[in-house]
Order: sequence, then C-alpha cells, then structure tokens
Amino acid sequence: MLRRAVQASFVLLCLCILFSAYIHRVMAADAAFLKLILPILSVSEAGEWEDAAGPVPPDIALPVATPIPVEDLAQQDEPASDLPPLPAVWKNVAGAESSAVVRQLQDVRVIVLEKREGYGGSTAFLEELPTTRQLRVTVGGIMGDALSDGQVKRIAGDAYYCGTPPTPTPTATPSPIPTGKTQMAPTSPASPTPVPTLSPSDPYYVWRNDVVKAIETTAEMAEDGSMTQTLLLTLDKTYVYQLYEDEWNYYIALIRPKDVYEKIIVVDAGHGGLDAGTISQGGAYLEKNMNLDMVLRLKELLDEQDQIKVYYTRTTDWKPSLRQRINLANDVEADFFLSVHCNANETRALHGTEVLYDSRQNAFSGMNSRRFAQILLEEMDEHLGLYNRGIVAREQNLTVIKYAEVPAALVEVAFMSNASDLEILSREEARAQVAQGLFDAIMRGYEELGSGAEQEEGTEEAMGQRKEDRWGR
Repeated sequence: MLRRAVQASFVLLCLCILFSAYIHRVMAADAAFLKLILPILSVSEAGEWEDAAGPVPPDIALPVATPIPVEDLAQQDEPASDLPPLPAVWKNVAGAESSAVVRQLQDVRVIVLEKREGYGGSTAFLEELPTTRQLRVTVGGIMGDALSDGQVKRIAGDAYYCGTPPTPTPTATPSPIPTGKTQMAPTSPASPTPVPTLSPSDPYYVWRNDVVKAIETTAEMAEDGSMTQTLLLTLDKTYVYQLYEDEWNYYIALIRPKDVYEKIIVVDAGHGGLDAGTISQGGAYLEKNMNLDMVLRLKELLDEQDQIKVYYTRTTDWKPSLRQRINLANDVEADFFLSVHCNANETRALHGTEVLYDSRQNAFSGMNSRRFAQILLEEMDEHLGLYNRGIVAREQNLTVIKYAEVPAALVEVAFMSNASDLEILSREEARAQVAQGLFDAIMRGYEELGSGAEQEEGTEEAMGQRKEDRWGR
C-alpha cells in the first residue's frame, strides 16, 4: 500500500513539472508576439494592448508623432550585446544603449529632453514657429520637478551640448567690397550670407555648432498638482520636427525640410504689426492689411495643393524682420520666395503693377529670380490687368531680394497713392483676382521646374508698352 502511494505521488509530481514547463513556453511565446506587434500599432492601439497584457516592454519605444518604421523592427529584437556600439556622444544620454529610438536617430540631429521621476504620465507636444526659427515644446502632466536647461541635451554628429549657450561677443560683419561710387560688388546668390567672424577665444566658440541658440522656459501648476512646462527653443535654422519618446527621454529629430518635402515655397505678406507700410490718402487703407488679405486668399488656393509645402512668414498682424523673412526661404531651400506688397509714390499719377527681382541670378540656367518675376507679371497682367510696368532689378537695396539664395520676387500689386489703382484694389473681386494670378504663377513655375524648359523672356522696356489696362484707363 505504501509503495503504491509513493508511486502515485511521483507520477503526480512529474505531471506538475510538465504542466509548468508548458505554461512557461506559452507565456514566452505570447510575450515575443506582443514585443513584435506593439511597434506597428498606433499609440491608442498600444494602450489597449497594455490594458489587456500589462505594460509596454521598456525596450519598445513608442513615438509620440511618427511610428517606428517597420524595417527597424528586426533591429529592435536583437539583443543589445549584438548591436554595434553607439557614438560616444550618446553616453551622455540616459538609457541610450537600451533605446530603440536612439538606434533610429543616431545619424540625425536630435534634441533630447531627459525624463526624471514624476514624468511617467507626462505628454509632450510641439509647435513650430518657422519664421523666428523657434520651436515651442509643451510637456504636460509632470508630477515632479520641471526640466532644467541642463536636461535639454543636443546631439549633432560627434558633438554634444546641454544647457543654455552663452551670447557671442558682437563683432563686425564683413561687407561687400565697393567697386564704384554707387555699385556694390555682387555676391553669389547661392553663397551663404556673410556672418560675423568668431575668435577661438570667444566663450561662444565651442558652442558655434549647437543647434539651440537660446532657451526660455515657463511653468504652470494645475489643481491636481501636476505641472505643464513650456520650453521655447531658438534654433540655428528652421527644420521639420519629429517627436519620439521612450521611458527615459523625449527625442526631437531635426530634419532638413527638403528631405521631407519635394516642393517648398515661402509666401510673405509685406509689413505688419506696427509697420503699416503705405497708408492711403485719408488713412482708410493700410498696406499691411491689403497685403495680408491677398496672401490669405492665396493661402485658400494653396491649401488644396497637398504636394506643395507652403511656409508663410505671417498669417496674422505682426511684423517679422526683413532678415527673418528671407532667412526662412534660405533655411528651407525654397523653390520660390514670393513677397506681396502694394506700391506708392509722391507722384500720384504713377499706377500699375511691377515685379522686383535679383539680376545676380540671371546667369542661372532654368528657373531663377528674373524668370519667376516674369511669370508673376504675366499672370498678374492676365488676372488683374492693371498697367504693366515691367520687372525691375532691385537686389542692391531690398533686403528680401539682396540676401535671397533662392529664386525670389516681390510683387508690387498696385499704387495705393493713385486714386484709380486704390479704388480697384479696394474691391474684393480685384484682390481675389490677384490671389488667383499669384497661384497660377506658382503653378507655372513648378511646371517649368519639372520640365527644365527655358522660356523666352521679354525685356523690361517691352513690358510697359500697353497704354491701357482692362479697367479702361
């Protein structure tokens, strides 16, 4: 009897061991499947899986804005010991060796916001301010201390930065060498704008390649005790931003716009804010408002063109500086820079439309400033039909033309100092025609860029020959 009891106990023990091994294998398979499928789920779907299957594994980083590419999934499943070492600069970033995000982003410029205790339930949002080269980062739901400047880290190639850079010592900016009393030696429009020289002894020298130039921070407390912090980062240029996160950090990838968008244009509504521009006789009309109205009408048309990325220097009543306007076009390597203005002159009889351009680009084959100006004038002639005053080279004293490194043109739609032009410009119908003409010119410009064709251009003298316009003057 005792022998049979021992045998039965032994059999029961064996069955328990076999069943335990089976359960372990099933759970391991489920975990492997969860690890594989989570990266290709949306954030909301991942949350549903987390509710059902427990927390997301720490080595599976879910981006806030952009999904992890499917081709990177195999890399995430490799043991960390089998991966090549990261560049040395990443040793300054917590969790870098274990992060799938870092493996994705190690070859691009990145801003890293370090998470600390109390950031487990936080969320981050980005707002780009391209005209001022700024990025507003808002982190909400913080249940701990605010981010310090030292927790704002930057990786650019083999360089690492953190904290707020010092202000460079002011130095003189090189000027073009004069070749005559009124003529200045032209600089290549494809060359960078001259910048102040920087001495190696300057405290800023070691920071010269930092993508962040300034950091401003504010914080607000909510009734539940959580904090929302806003970081305003001033950068070295305008980028396309992609936001990722893992359990250790938020990562903001800084991407060259031309690597994201095939077609890019910058549209500028002249003046703004305290700068009214031309004021009509009696003060009823301000140029800044006229310019903005026509640009917003153009925006309605361009908003339907998904294949074109459009940056606007302003869509409200504020004044970007002249250099900020053209810097934006240069930063994003725009195909075209279009500035919209109204004209004025003490001689009130002057009237009509003219377009200003950069003659230094005349040697460029294909599309250049002059050709873009010519297309604009033709379309304005077709749609608005005011007196055709031709195209005018104005790179010597017009900042947005002088410092352009892309095909740039400034349209002077009409003379607000001329009663007849102003009466026409005050009509909504006429401003809608202006927007349509500008839109058609942009489309024609892209057609020529795509075809590579060079069109025959008229001369400045020939363009002003028609003595009457469609408004019967």
